[in-house]
Amino acid sequence: MAWNADSGERLFDIAPHGQKIAGIVPVNGAYFATASWDKTFRIYPKSGGAAQAYALNLKTRFYSIAADPAGKYIALGLGKRDIIVWDVMAQKETAYLEGHRRKVLALAFFPDGARIASGSADMSVRIWDWRHRRCAAVLHGHTNDVNVVRVSPDGKFVASGGDDGVIFVWDVATGRPALKINAGSPVYSVAFDPDGAFLISGGADRLIR
Repeated sequence: MAWNADSGERLFDIAPHGQKIAGIVPVNGAYFATASWDKTFRIYPKSGGAAQAYALNLKTRFYSIAADPAGKYIALGLGKRDIIVWDVMAQKETAYLEGHRRKVLALAFFPDGARIASGSADMSVRIWDWRHRRCAAVLHGHTNDVNVVRVSPDGKFVASGGDDGVIFVWDVATGRPALKINAGSPVYSVAFDPDGAFLISGGADRLIR
């Protein structure tokens, strides 16, 4: 369903995916995109109407999705360990990123749109220069699945949270942790506030910290 965030009014219903929805992201103010375990992703007009659905014949679930700040590209994390970058207007794959050893559970674009952070069930966080199809850094520290990654508003830090109950805040320039937080239970969501001074997390303990 789509809702008006100000009034709480239900705007329109969306045809359901066949399986679990792995993520929803806004795209350039006019669309939003969804990725699903049913091995498809869809791009919907914000005003309602039919979605454009894509299967890509990959025979793998989509586990994560992210959109660049300009809304020109979306990144999709695959169960087969790789990442696709999709050109929204051209309706085609523009980059294919290989390197993770297990499914890609989390994605986030940097503010410059030229880099992507990813988190995986292989317990690593990677930073990609996706335009050159290059992994710029591999960050190790988690001891279980990495469920979420987020980039700070200034692009200097990447936060990651995992099933190990740990949140790392990584210094992008050095590739080292600037901060390690023991959250106490598996972490499924993190977010920086707009000026980057605070980090908010949510996890299996049902608390927001």
